[in-house]
Amino acid sequence: TTGDTDPNVTDPSDSMGIDGEGPELLFYLYPRDTAQNREKIRHLAKLGIVEGFDDETFRGNREVSRGEFVKSTVKLLNLTVTPPESIIFEDVPKNHAYFQYIGTAANHGIISGDGGGNFRPDDPISVSEAVKVIVEALGYKTLAAYKGGYPTGYFTVANDLRLLVDFPKEGNVTRANLVNLMYHAMNTKMAIVTSLVGEDAVFSSEQTVLEQCFEIYKDIGVVYADGHSSFDGKSKSGSMVKINGKEYSVEEYFPELYIGNRVEFYYKDGVILSAERHRDAIITQIDKDDIEELSDTEVRFNLEGKTKRILFSDGVTIVYNGSVLSSYNAHELIPEYGLIRCMDWDDDGE
Repeated sequence: TTGDTDPNVTDPSDSMGIDGEGPELLFYLYPRDTAQNREKIRHLAKLGIVEGFDDETFRGNREVSRGEFVKSTVKLLNLTVTPPESIIFEDVPKNHAYFQYIGTAANHGIISGDGGGNFRPDDPISVSEAVKVIVEALGYKTLAAYKGGYPTGYFTVANDLRLLVDFPKEGNVTRANLVNLMYHAMNTKMAIVTSLVGEDAVFSSEQTVLEQCFEIYKDIGVVYADGHSSFDGKSKSGSMVKINGKEYSVEEYFPELYIGNRVEFYYKDGVILSAERHRDAIITQIDKDDIEELSDTEVRFNLEGKTKRILFSDGVTIVYNGSVLSSYNAHELIPEYGLIRCMDWDDDGE
């Protein structure tokens, strides 16, 4: 896309918060090592799986207690929280902050305590304990036992399910670790093992946690219409986007949902809940002062004193100030002020 942009107006994505209504304050002290971590928190926070603190911080380096981990697991499965009628564990009284969550998890067979009648809800949860809980919560208890039991079998299953990406192998779980584990878990297929054939398990369910517990679905596609412009030249409502030929409603601002971008998004009942740029989509923004040459086949530009170029594929779509151009003079596309944004959907170099 190309066009004139008021140099005094900043990109909305620089100032929009998690809810798209102001500066990003929620969890603003969470270590910002990558944008991906922030997106994981956004996804999980919207579902109530993780929460911040009253001072609007996330404290990613803080250790997670066994009670807190169980609460996140119950939220992950979207279970109806029902306080047990009587005390299940001696050290979890009815006035404990996690009493109802621990009781709900125990009643669903997700946890069983420490074997001595206690649960130790305020102790930090270890990596191996967390892996055991999440593997059983997803329905893989039988398979984990078949693979060697606790802890080896559980780690084997968790690795096979790719739950342990960016997750430590030992020690205690931090809140940053919790985010990674829960994010991978919500996109993992739940399963009930019905039988074992050799080393292969036969499952009765093939839906992810999001699909089975929340009726939320994940997809990947290119935005063909963003409420302001479209590839077919037909205007769309500002609250609608079109991805892969299908229209979705958008109830809040997502800076990633602009025309031409390839996105990974979550939706429910035709409403997009969250979106982020797909990892294979390469976007290069070129300021008008850095453009050296623009033709029908390529753009040459200056980057830190060196000339770079981007090739245009056959049939490239040009969007100028929100309008799709059917014919154009390439030289006239250089904006008076503003930028050119080149988008490569599949990282093929064009």
